[in-house]
Formats: sequence, structure tokens, C-alpha cells
Amino acid sequence: MRKLDYKDNTEKVKEANEIAKMLGKNIKFKQCFIKVQVDDRGHRNTIMKGMDGEGEDNMKFKTELQIQVINYEKNITLMWSEEKFEDKLVMMRDALADFEQNKIEQERKAKEDDAKQNAVPAGSYIFNNEEEDGDLDLEREIRNAAKAAAASDSISANKS
Repeated sequence: MRKLDYKDNTEKVKEANEIAKMLGKNIKFKQCFIKVQVDDRGHRNTIMKGMDGEGEDNMKFKTELQIQVINYEKNITLMWSEEKFEDKLVMMRDALADFEQNKIEQERKAKEDDAKQNAVPAGSYIFNNEEEDGDLDLEREIRNAAKAAAASDSISANKS
């Protein structure tokens, strides 16, 4: 028989709640001690109010630590044994690892797609900032003015 260890499970319950939150699930995990009746044949009954006391001679009472699972999305509450909770926690860890891996892959793909969309053909010039853009415009204006002046001098020289 396993020793009830509320303290050991506290960290696991916190982890399960954090994983549920990270996965965007509206689920809450909580530890509960419940009292069950166990007869001589090992049949279990959860203690409930209003029992008529019939057959209590061969009944033994046992306290168990279980995990209450409250699913707010589906509006249901379940009770899991410690063993089932630990199995489900392993599955939740795996689901979180898959979720994080998919997220990393999606981010990488988005960066690649962005890089492809913003790719500049070979031989193209990229303006890094407005100042460079303005400098090139000024250079262009100076060249055009020099050409115009040279053309004007050429016309004047031909007239003389």
C-alpha cells in the first residue's frame, strides 16, 4: 500500500495546473482526501451522506488521496487516483513538449516566409535608412545639374 503524501503531490498538482494554463485549457487540479468503504471482498464505496448503515459489519474505512479534476470548459468534475494522475501528468508533459516544439517550428517557418517576402534580388541596392536615401537623391540632383550645365556650355560654345 502506498503512503498518502500530500506534500509530494502538491508540486505535481502545481505543475499540472501550469501545464493546463500554458496549453490554454480551462482545467484545475486539486488534491482531496476521500474516505471510502471497503468490504471483505475489496469492493469500494465512497462515503456519502444518507447511507442507511446496512452491511457495515464487514466494512472497513480507508482514506485515499485523490486528485479532483475540474474542467470548466465541459462543466465536469472528475476524481483521479494518484496513479491515474501521474500517468496523465506524463501525457500532459509530452503534450506541452509537442506544443512548444510546434510553436518553435511555426516561428522558424514564419521567419523564413518573411525573409522570402522581403528578399531583394541580387544586384539591388537596399536603403538602410532615410539619410542614405536623401544622400543618393542629392547626388543624383548634382549629377543632373552638372549634365545640364555641360549641355548649356556645349550649346553656348556651338553658338559662338
